Amino acid sequence: MRIGGVTLFICGIFLFGISGLEKVLIYVAGAISFKSADMNQLKYTTPPNIWNLVNYTLIISIILCIAGLILFVLSLNSQHRTNKKL
Repeated sequence: MRIGGVTLFICGIFLFGISGLEKVLIYVAGAISFKSADMNQLKYTTPPNIWNLVNYTLIISIILCIAGLILFVLSLNSQHRTNKKL
């Protein structure tokens, strides 16, 4: 159970990095094509589904990190209880 928690946490961190990279790539692509770095213009020209995809990736990464930490702490507590009984 401890390995599963660590695995979920690492996957969450990986997705967190990918969501940030997605936002940077969208911003850079918009800045290159419009020759300006105006965020409002970029938001209006980029389809909302693209922004939603980035936000969903961020939300899922946060959920995975929290779930991984919870599983890891629960496995430590259960191991502590079994060692205490012995």
